[in-house]
Amino acid sequence: MSNDHQRLKQFLYSSLTSSSDLNLEIFEVSRVFQLQCGETLSIKKVGYEDYLCIVSGTITIIDYLGEMHKLDAHQSLAQRVFFMPQKSHLILVTAETDSIFYHVDSEKLDDFVFWKELIRTIEIAGGQLLIKQMDKLRHLSALRCLPAESIYEAVNRMKIINVKAGEKIIRQGETGDAFYVIDSGRAEVWQTGFYDDEPKKITELGEGECFGEDAIMTGDTRSATINIIEDSQLIVLNQSDFLELISKPMIREVEAGIAKTMMENGSQMLDVRCEEEHAVSHIPGAISIPLHQLRQRLNELDHNLRYVTYCHTGKRGAVAALILNQREFDAVSLKEGLLNWPFELKCWHLTGTKESTPHFYLRISRSLKFLSILNRIYKT
Repeated sequence: MSNDHQRLKQFLYSSLTSSSDLNLEIFEVSRVFQLQCGETLSIKKVGYEDYLCIVSGTITIIDYLGEMHKLDAHQSLAQRVFFMPQKSHLILVTAETDSIFYHVDSEKLDDFVFWKELIRTIEIAGGQLLIKQMDKLRHLSALRCLPAESIYEAVNRMKIINVKAGEKIIRQGETGDAFYVIDSGRAEVWQTGFYDDEPKKITELGEGECFGEDAIMTGDTRSATINIIEDSQLIVLNQSDFLELISKPMIREVEAGIAKTMMENGSQMLDVRCEEEHAVSHIPGAISIPLHQLRQRLNELDHNLRYVTYCHTGKRGAVAALILNQREFDAVSLKEGLLNWPFELKCWHLTGTKESTPHFYLRISRSLKFLSILNRIYKT
């Protein structure tokens, strides 16, 4: 059992990081449980769409209605997942054999996969300078409001500057022209209130914290003065770059109706999700090349065709279109991915048009994204 767990951790480390350094980020989106035969555990959901997925052994689950469900690691991928009830009730898990299973927050997982592929794209393009800072950057609200493919360009346009202790980087009342992330060092935030005669120290900022976002996003003047209190290194994005990227997306996105017309007129749908996700449901006629394999499989694509890339939510599809356009292919991205696709899907358990509950496919495929990672180490 312990050997299985160790192999699992080693695989996750090697599969989900862009370097050889150990990285525990996978445990930000999931929790791993190891139960011996006969042990029980009560679990409560933590996110909007949580599920359990089993990677070793057999467990039974009793939900809040008293209904029993069984997960067996020897079942097919699509049957190794239990979606937790929407209501925040406890469920009871019992191990029938020694077992390992994960409790996954699917929305966090989707975001995690997107950022990992974005980091890899920047790394391949030679953006080594900012790779180590990506952990700090991926939580910025200013970046998150950009179109997915524009985040890549925003990171490339960022600069690193060194500032001395005592410098005032921004002053209250000035027009905002950039935002900053502290890569190293410390700063103080000073503010003069409406009834204050003198500025007051509000707080201190340290490594990984940012300032100046609000002014460039809203157009308001600076609300505080930032005083550097020790020699620091800052990551900077200018407002002009931010406004250009938010107003002019780099990749053309097309609505579902336009994508369907393009497909009927010879364009090729390209599914960049995991192979297991594609197997569960996909647009008829689409070819499958997972995003993490796209660069190695470009020789399978035709420069004479136009491609419509897609995933579930549009994030991975946008990155795929960016990669293809950089290599002189003609590609657009399906806006909001399969989540916004109202037309026919080819599915593993039925044929014909989409089910009346479209989120079913999103939930199943998100879980398979996680299972596709885990499953490979358990294949004989």
